[in-house]
Amino acid sequence: MFVSASPPHIPYPRFRAALEAADLAFILRNAERLTFGLADAVEVCLLICAQAPERLESARLRWIRRYASEVDGQQWKDYRLIVDAFDALPGDPELAVSRLLSLCAKRGLGRTGV
Repeated sequence: MFVSASPPHIPYPRFRAALEAADLAFILRNAERLTFGLADAVEVCLLICAQAPERLESARLRWIRRYASEVDGQQWKDYRLIVDAFDALPGDPELAVSRLLSLCAKRGLGRTGV
């Protein structure tokens, strides 16, 4: 009998439910079993900012690396916007999330499961 060494994938609706419930512990515990897009990752960063701010630096760096590797049509000004938005996240989360989601939409990055 063949047994996979990798844990099973968690369906996108379960991830969205955890995100909407602000269950950061679930998301972090199951990170390698989840698949979600950059727009969703903005919301994860928001949760991290609120619940585990000590993890925010590494989360935003991961987000920027994903943006750099996944997005076509990038422009230099995108990175200024990204840095400014992440800098604003702790003090003005609504504005920061709005700017990052707007950039995702502009670059054709919707939510993974939608």
